[in-house]
Amino acid sequence: MKNKEAIYAEHILPLITQIYNIAKEHSIPFVFAFQTSDDRYEHSAYIPPTANKEMLQLWQLLEQE
Repeated sequence: MKNKEAIYAEHILPLITQIYNIAKEHSIPFVFAFQTSDDRYEHSAYIPPTANKEMLQLWQLLEQE
């Protein structure tokens, strides 16, 4: 896979920031993961205390990498 980190940083990350702010304001849990090269991925999440255990487990799985 061609390295896509610059595309992620320029186009996707600003959207993730917007989504994060909206999700936090309304307490909506989310988890995103993006593969940006053969051996790298970016991930983001908002896991409020009201999130179910599956959302927390998904986030924990991503954090292990």
